[in-house]
Amino acid sequence: MLVLITVVAGLLGKIQIARGATIFFSSIVTVYLISGVTLLVASLPSLGGSQGGLILLRDAAIVWIINVLIFAIWFWIIDGGGPAKRRNAQPTRKDFLFPQEAIKIPGWEQWQPNYTSYLFIAFHNCSTFGPTDTYVLSNRGKLFVTMQVIISLITLTMFVARALTIVS
Repeated sequence: MLVLITVVAGLLGKIQIARGATIFFSSIVTVYLISGVTLLVASLPSLGGSQGGLILLRDAAIVWIINVLIFAIWFWIIDGGGPAKRRNAQPTRKDFLFPQEAIKIPGWEQWQPNYTSYLFIAFHNCSTFGPTDTYVLSNRGKLFVTMQVIISLITLTMFVARALTIVS
């Protein structure tokens, strides 16, 4: 329902409603993500057998993918006041500094980050446990990246290690 509200509001030009619905939706998914990680950690001691290990690997993969996708949305929402402000060239303080913005690269003068740019950041944060070529400038950006990396570390270390132990 919230996704539908966001899409309809965006199509009607009601940017503040779309932004509010996106933030609300992202908050709910983030709470469910953290709850899911907590429940999975609590279930680790009770899992056994190769079937339990395979289920745990599947669940860890789902948590990792949701982690990437939801934090890409968060980064897209918060950076420079959101996509509408970035598109209108009236961004507030930037949260992330991309290489295309930091230095003059021929052919990239009018470049603007899009969702794929933030998906790239989120994927690399989860894969390398920290930022890559994009600088995290703001405190809130740093807090979001830290939360994402913690979730990724828990997912990859605890779940995968336990699943491999069970399967072996």
